[in-house]
Amino acid sequence: MPAKLPDDIALERYRAGNRQRSLKRRERLEHAGNKQLLCWIPAVLRKQLDEIASEHNDTVSNTVTMIIHAGIAALTASIAPTPATGSQPIDKASNKQPNDRAALADVAHQMRKEGMTVAMIAAEFNKRGWTPEAIPKQGGTKPRSDAAVEWTVKSLSQLMNRDHPTVSL
Repeated sequence: MPAKLPDDIALERYRAGNRQRSLKRRERLEHAGNKQLLCWIPAVLRKQLDEIASEHNDTVSNTVTMIIHAGIAALTASIAPTPATGSQPIDKASNKQPNDRAALADVAHQMRKEGMTVAMIAAEFNKRGWTPEAIPKQGGTKPRSDAAVEWTVKSLSQLMNRDHPTVSL
């Protein structure tokens, strides 16, 4: 059995690992087009943000992003936004089911750009019946026996970030 490390060495290794993980996370987020925002807010407002995030089963970061999007949209409601080149606005009233996971991921990415959180998108997909069982990974295949019956934040996040990430040029 290896000898126990002195506390100061073990602590330094632990902190070094945390620094590496933090750096990798920051790089991933920046690569995905995110920027960090640091600001001081009243404790009452922070408590409200925590409650809203908890109600939506989402992170505070995603909740703040959603609220900022909604606030900006409300402030600029009189100005009609022009869609980005190649992007089509999602008709939220349309229930036309995507034919494969790539098309479903495209819809999810568009909804995310419009300010919806991953939890909100998962709930919307489940409401429309666009479940993992309804749209299998490969056409004509049955889902695995342990596959999720409905979209969760984790499963939808994996679809959007691991299986079908956005391509930025």
